[in-house]
Amino acid sequence: MAIAELKKMIYSKKTWLILGFFLLVSIGDVMLGLDSFIQTDTIEHKMLLASKNQGHIAAIALFWIFPVYGLFLTGERMIREHQRTIDLIEKTRCSGKQWLRAKLLINGSVLSGIVGISLIVNMLLVRLILKPDHLDFKNPVGDMIELGREWQWFTPFTINHPTITYLFYIFMACFILFLLSCLITLVTIALPERKVAYPTLVLYWMIWWFLPWDMSMALQPFTEYGISYSLACFGSFSILTLLAIFIIYRKVLTYDHL
Repeated sequence: MAIAELKKMIYSKKTWLILGFFLLVSIGDVMLGLDSFIQTDTIEHKMLLASKNQGHIAAIALFWIFPVYGLFLTGERMIREHQRTIDLIEKTRCSGKQWLRAKLLINGSVLSGIVGISLIVNMLLVRLILKPDHLDFKNPVGDMIELGREWQWFTPFTINHPTITYLFYIFMACFILFLLSCLITLVTIALPERKVAYPTLVLYWMIWWFLPWDMSMALQPFTEYGISYSLACFGSFSILTLLAIFIIYRKVLTYDHL
């Protein structure tokens, strides 16, 4: 079942369209860095997640409206398969658990994989094309705020190991978007109505951008807030989203057995 689901994603024009768009935005962010007036001391500050380029255009285009991409690629297909009873045909070939797990694993992996590829491409291009500004002062993130004294060691670690720090933020971004993609898949299976599923998912994602520990803390490195705040936001989102996924997952399986 997982192989069949993966083939759907590979052969879908939407998959390659979204991958092309994400790569285009990632490359465009590098081009913006050539003319950026913002000076940085380390090359990692010029990478996409750091959002140091003009207007945070790339970060907004990729992450703020990410549910739209998920709904376009996977959510819409879940709804169409339900309307055409394709999902019922697929369930005759395997158990309900296998069917649902394959949908979650492949849909989540493909979407988060597209993000990961785009961020790595951006990272490599920044290293090849751009150069750090070599400022006179050597304290790019010296005033970072941590949750407590026991977390203060994160600040010198970030300063001394910016590449490792950036790769860690890429991992967090991919995991967050993997969970969101799984949630998009589940909600559109459980509620195959565009008028219900679409606004619910977009609203859920947008709420996380306006909380005290907002999503930008988990996705944007090298700000005034340190890694401890990023981990707090990452943990909060992961726990609540996994809880929502578990509840909806159980509901879908229970409904299938009725």
